[in-house]
Amino acid sequence: MIGFYGGSFNPVHTGHIEVGRFLLKSPNIEKIFLTPVFKHPFKKKLAPFDDRVAMIELAIKNEKGLYLSKDEEEKGGVSYTYDLLHYLKKKYGNEFFFIGGLDTLNSIDKWKNWEYIISNFNILFTTRANVKIDEKRIKQIENISGKKVNPVSKVEELNPEGLNLIDVPFIPVSSTDIRRMLKRGEDLSGILHPDVISYIYQRKLYGG
Repeated sequence: MIGFYGGSFNPVHTGHIEVGRFLLKSPNIEKIFLTPVFKHPFKKKLAPFDDRVAMIELAIKNEKGLYLSKDEEEKGGVSYTYDLLHYLKKKYGNEFFFIGGLDTLNSIDKWKNWEYIISNFNILFTTRANVKIDEKRIKQIENISGKKVNPVSKVEELNPEGLNLIDVPFIPVSSTDIRRMLKRGEDLSGILHPDVISYIYQRKLYGG
C-alpha cells in the first residue's frame, strides 16, 4: 500500500524522515509520500508552500521509498483531510492510507467530517515524543467507526488497512522547537538535513 504522511513540515526534520524510514520496514508498505499542507485549516502561519516543498525535496533526495506529494496543492483550497482523502481515492483507489501523529488522534474531533473519515478510510496513527495517548478518544473512535484501533508494536507485522496505532522511534524534536532554535541561532546539526539548514538561511526563513 501507499502511505500519505500529512503535516505542515514547517520545516521538515529528521524526526519526519526517521518515521518514514521506520514504516517502510513493513512488507505491506510500498512507498510513503510526504504530503505538506497547502492552506492550513486553522490558519496556522506557515512558510510558503513552495519553500516547504523545496525543503522536503532536499531532505529526501537520497531516501529510498520516500517521495514528495503535492496533492494538497493540486487539489487546491483549504487543506481539510476529508477533501484530500477523497481526492486521493479518485487518484489511487483504495490502496492507500493516511499517516498522522498521536496529536492528530487526540484532536481528531476537530477535523472536518471526522466520523466519516475514521469509518471509511485507512488511518495509521504514530506515537509522538512527549504526547500521551488519549484512551477516551480511542474508545470514542472505536464506538463511532465500529472498528478497533489496532496497537502495533512490531513494524514488520503492520498491515495499514483499517485503523492502527504504532510505536515509532522516540525522537524528541518538533518543528516548533526548531523554529525557536533558529531564532536563537542554535546549532541544528543532526536535527535538520544540512541542505535544509542552508536553504533556511539562504531564504531567511523562520527568523534564521
